[in-house]
Amino acid sequence: HHYTDLVGFLVYACIFATISAFVLFLITPKAQTEKPVAICTRQNGHNRKHILFLVGLFLVLGLTSALANEFNVYLTGVMPSAVFFPLVNGASLVLSTASGVVLFKEKLSRRQWVGLAVGTAAVLFLCL
Repeated sequence: HHYTDLVGFLVYACIFATISAFVLFLITPKAQTEKPVAICTRQNGHNRKHILFLVGLFLVLGLTSALANEFNVYLTGVMPSAVFFPLVNGASLVLSTASGVVLFKEKLSRRQWVGLAVGTAAVLFLCL
């Protein structure tokens, strides 16, 4: 019962966010929206295939974001919060830094390595 209440909350939150973003888009002055809208016009060499690709990309990104939120909502009900919240908040920082080092060959300074180690240790101690 608790889990279904959280899923309902998540659905309503996403609906509210979508409607709010659309309303804000409608009331944004035209000068601020000309460049993003012009990116997908035929005048700039983009065709229907490009627009469909972007729409598909946004749908996939939205779906994966929804699934991640669904998974997080589920885990909040089955994991102790003293473990879940530090793990989720700390893991994103550690994983994004690690992916930058591994995938994009970023060079971290000694100070950044120390900060990463201290942050990881802090998350681990919070989970104890």
